[in-house]
Amino acid sequence: MRATSAIESGQCGFTLLELMVVLAILVMGSVLLPMAFDRMMPGRRVTVSGQRIVAAIRDAEAESQASGRPLRLQLQEEGIVWGEHSKTIALPARTSVTATDPNGRTTRQIVVFPDGSARATRFDIRDGIHHGAVVVSGITGHAVVVASSQ
Repeated sequence: MRATSAIESGQCGFTLLELMVVLAILVMGSVLLPMAFDRMMPGRRVTVSGQRIVAAIRDAEAESQASGRPLRLQLQEEGIVWGEHSKTIALPARTSVTATDPNGRTTRQIVVFPDGSARATRFDIRDGIHHGAVVVSGITGHAVVVASSQ
């Protein structure tokens, strides 16, 4: 007498229990994944906002050097606006940005000069418990993102 395999006897496939376990794992993963993304996104929005502020300052510096005139960057609700044609770099809606001068006074603008210098300013960026900053040197006009934290 010869033993028959599962394939030969037509009994191949998964049991109902195996399918239910796999389905339960998929359901748990689909429930937990959005929560993980939601916790990760505020930190990412802070980082992106900092990078956008630095990009706006660098673009304004180049425009100021090309025109030979100082340029003002305005911090507004929709983002940072500057130049004759009102260029705007948008910031994420849930992210709040405040700017302060070296004396700690709140300001809504920063001025960049044709020689590459700028008014020293600190941009504090906050989204929920995540925060970061962009610091602009008054002497060199160099803008740098300070590491964001939780």
